[in-house]
Amino acid sequence: MEFNLVPLYSVGDIRIGMARAEVRAAMSEEPKAFLKTPTSERPTDAFQELCVQVYYDSDDRAEYIEISRAPSIHPQLDGAHVFEIPATELVQQLGRDADYDSDSEDDPTDVVFPGLSLSLWRPYGDDPDDPESRYFATVGIGRVGYYDIEK
Repeated sequence: MEFNLVPLYSVGDIRIGMARAEVRAAMSEEPKAFLKTPTSERPTDAFQELCVQVYYDSDDRAEYIEISRAPSIHPQLDGAHVFEIPATELVQQLGRDADYDSDSEDDPTDVVFPGLSLSLWRPYGDDPDDPESRYFATVGIGRVGYYDIEK
């Protein structure tokens, strides 16, 4: 399954600002709703087969959409397959046009592009030679200013 990512706007058929009922109607499976953290006020919808999680604001509208890596999931950003480009290379490509914050310039595992409300994450494994550890494991986009607020 391919998902076209449009920062600040959409992931596939899910748009930032959609009501929870609209998001659920746009998806091909029933979600599993859960609280992401013990202090979460609103449930997150997890569409497990599609590896998608949708977070909602206080008006129950999509404010952040995250996709996790799986063999059948292929998110694309400007034609680039996000999970198929080594992490350092992807950050360099995206960083040409947008400022970002990263935990490491040499070996990024957690990267945020605040102006795009886009984030990338990968676990830092015990085996740096593991080929899977070279690629991001999640990508997410949020509403305008998503990373400007305290969470």
